[in-house]
Amino acid sequence: MKVESQCGTLARAATVGMYLLAAATAVPAQAVMNATLRPEARVDGNDDLVSFSFIRDLVPLRDGSVLVAEPRESRLRQFAADGTPRGTVGRGGAGPGEFRAIRGIGLIGDSIWVLDVSLRRTTWLASDGTTLGTVRWDLADDARSVTGFVIGGYLRSGLAWGERSAAPQSAADESAPRRIELLSPTGAERVRALAEVASEHARFRWLDGPTIEFGLQPFADAPIVLGAGASDRIVIVDRRTQFAASRRFPVTAVGANGDTLWTLRIGYRPRPISRGVRDSVVRRITRGLARSGATEADVRAILHLPESFTPVSDAFEDADGRIWLRREEDGPRVTYQRISTAGTFDLEVVVDRALRLRAARGATVWGIRLDEDGVPSLERYTVLSGRAEASP
Repeated sequence: MKVESQCGTLARAATVGMYLLAAATAVPAQAVMNATLRPEARVDGNDDLVSFSFIRDLVPLRDGSVLVAEPRESRLRQFAADGTPRGTVGRGGAGPGEFRAIRGIGLIGDSIWVLDVSLRRTTWLASDGTTLGTVRWDLADDARSVTGFVIGGYLRSGLAWGERSAAPQSAADESAPRRIELLSPTGAERVRALAEVASEHARFRWLDGPTIEFGLQPFADAPIVLGAGASDRIVIVDRRTQFAASRRFPVTAVGANGDTLWTLRIGYRPRPISRGVRDSVVRRITRGLARSGATEADVRAILHLPESFTPVSDAFEDADGRIWLRREEDGPRVTYQRISTAGTFDLEVVVDRALRLRAARGATVWGIRLDEDGVPSLERYTVLSGRAEASP
């Protein structure tokens, strides 16, 4: 794998979503640990006492337990390190400790934050689930949802990061980049600009007279922005398929002052998407929009149909500030690569494709496994160090 490292101040290019960076310094070799995962515990989603429907996020706590966000049930659930249920926090509603649309959860110290995009507020919880308080993102109680900012996460300092709210008519507009801002802890005030990232290929929009229909792009490759409270920086995983020609994609860390802390340019071999797969996706979405009168040609015009898959299908920041990348998915096994807080690869592990790693603390990793019916189960593993090999 070819990796380059860059440091210095990030300058924004005139082209949308691109960056001009200082001269690169090649890293000739990095010691990457080829690790394995040892199973430690499992929470069966089909168990009558569990009955998972959909899991969005996981947060591992200091005592070894894990907090699970279930947005469809508007609740959080805690499980001990051995998988034993510990309790449930929240329910549907707008009162203290209630949720309507959980978007993400994270941890700052021992305090847990929960983002609710419907109520436009952050709920703060103690590690035992006690509600510490709620904070509205809007200055005015009667503010509309298209005003102010939407929080994406928090830095370790307690400051938030996010972007301006978008009106429904412009929700899938890719003509301008996403502007990631550093915000006050309440999310109501802008502190400074952090970065601009491309808004390409996240969602599609179909206009049928006065009606607007949205959907997720089937081959989405919009950059992933990470920052869950473990550090005072955000990380941008720019996984756009436009990098297939150069066979390298950038991962960039941006500090709270807006400066680039490091950039890795990661080599990869683009995995092609067959014409048959693209045609099948177009036909499926055309059927879904049939009532709106969309033709197959219309659907092709609003979809991102690249020649190859994105190099990263998922990513998360763990409780120690490290970044985990789920690489190209091909065959029954998938590779995860971990980037240290210093911006170097320090671990690589291969897992069953059905397992999606979503959280880690120290040598413990939590993942989600879907069965053939799409029911998720939780699995906890210990990282076992293997041999260190130099990344070519």
